[in-house]
Amino acid sequence: MRVTQSMISNNMTRNINSSYNKMNKLQETVNSQKQFSRPSDNPMAAVLSLNYNSSINQLEQYERNIGEVNNWLSTTETTINEGIDVLNRIRELTVEGANGTALGADREAIANEMSELKNHLKDLGNAQVNGKYIFNGSNTSVKPDGTFSEGSINIEIFQGTQVTVNTNGEELFGTILADDSSSVLTNLINDLNDPSKSEDDIGNYLDEIDGILEQFSKEQSKIGAKQLRVDLFENRLENHEVMATDLLSKNEDVDLEKVLIDLTTQQTVHQASLSVGAKLIQTTLMDFLK
Repeated sequence: MRVTQSMISNNMTRNINSSYNKMNKLQETVNSQKQFSRPSDNPMAAVLSLNYNSSINQLEQYERNIGEVNNWLSTTETTINEGIDVLNRIRELTVEGANGTALGADREAIANEMSELKNHLKDLGNAQVNGKYIFNGSNTSVKPDGTFSEGSINIEIFQGTQVTVNTNGEELFGTILADDSSSVLTNLINDLNDPSKSEDDIGNYLDEIDGILEQFSKEQSKIGAKQLRVDLFENRLENHEVMATDLLSKNEDVDLEKVLIDLTTQQTVHQASLSVGAKLIQTTLMDFLK
């Protein structure tokens, strides 16, 4: 086959263009530090990256959900702890009121303090997290003020796993905050203000107060158990996110040192090709002119 000047020029141009493309690709890789810059570069790897990113986004959403759960549980626990302190004080006052030496003025003072403690318990029943009333069931936008709604607030902390973050306000506060005869505290305050009530009448309330304290303690234990479970899932999420991020990095990120070596090598090859090509074309052109 006869090799012509045109064939030599075309081959050299094609090779130089190919070299430029290789350098351009390597330069893009250095700039992005990614194995591919568009899905068409590596469709399979692109699909994997989409899946990994989707998983990471979902894990991050679960972490945000756990943050909200922690806010609910922390606020509920703090509120219950404070409620226990208030109830213990109410119990102390009840014991004082049941003491035979407590006179009318003493009982009145005890009743007044209990009224203030009842108001404080009502404030605790109105506790909020991010503007949501945590003891008012699913009706979180309405202030309960001693009258509580039903319903659960469930937050997903992992695929298929939800945590009920709210506490039943009626079970916790209902028997002490009502203003009618069903309220232990209302009846106790009324009896303290009633001179006809004996110390035994006042002392009879201790069992009911102890029952309320026990209910608060049980709820305190439930919150602790939930928090422990949430902490375990939080650790699991962190491990899953580390693994997903590592897989994404392996799928996308490049060995920058190797790419820089490849780029330097390609630049050397390219310069050599240009040099040889220039000499070859120059020689052939001179021969042609002769």
